[in-house]
Amino acid sequence: MQHVHFSSCGCGDESKGNLDLYSLNESISRGSIQCLNEKRADSIRDVICNYENRFGTSFVTPEDDNEIIVRFTFNEEVKLKGLLVRSQYKSKTPKTARLYINPSTDIDFSNVNDFKPTQLIQLQWDPKCEKPIVFRGAPVYNTVNSIALYISDRLHPDHTEEQTDEVVNDPQISETGDQLCVNFIGFLGNFTNTNKRAVKAIYEAAPVASDHAAQEITRQSLGFGL
Repeated sequence: MQHVHFSSCGCGDESKGNLDLYSLNESISRGSIQCLNEKRADSIRDVICNYENRFGTSFVTPEDDNEIIVRFTFNEEVKLKGLLVRSQYKSKTPKTARLYINPSTDIDFSNVNDFKPTQLIQLQWDPKCEKPIVFRGAPVYNTVNSIALYISDRLHPDHTEEQTDEVVNDPQISETGDQLCVNFIGFLGNFTNTNKRAVKAIYEAAPVASDHAAQEITRQSLGFGL
């Protein structure tokens, strides 16, 4: 597949500063999505949404403590290349995520510390989804069928948001107290079966303040063989 560069890809040509990855969210089995310790039932399903809806107002927040565990399976085997975790508010941004690829058993709060994560991720505030966490190197990322993601703690617990009426009355602020809050979780990568139907790709030029709209194009339009 054609490789269009983005700033963290590490391929040696970072000056091009582009992102060209497929959104894998559309290949997640919706019925398999679970979130342990979510305050509102099934709110996680609105957060793991299509890429074009990443700036929506949906959110997931914990019932208690500052931790959630997200679990799901894909409809097809995928190659995981990156992860986006968006929080609208800096004070609500989670601090860490532990990624488990193809876990041998259901990960929950009783056993999460018994398993070594595939990747321990230090998150950052990324409200515009400009800084994907990039995975590379390990073969396990090339044969992904299921995922568990343990998100915990807040990165900026002492940060105070601007106290406008809009912010103060936002349910993310008014209803969640000191809890973390996540608005979008996006999984990025490629599909192992390149002969299947044309799928949407995410092409996004390096961020420009006046024009940050993502452009969706199909694998066909890029000239990829089907």
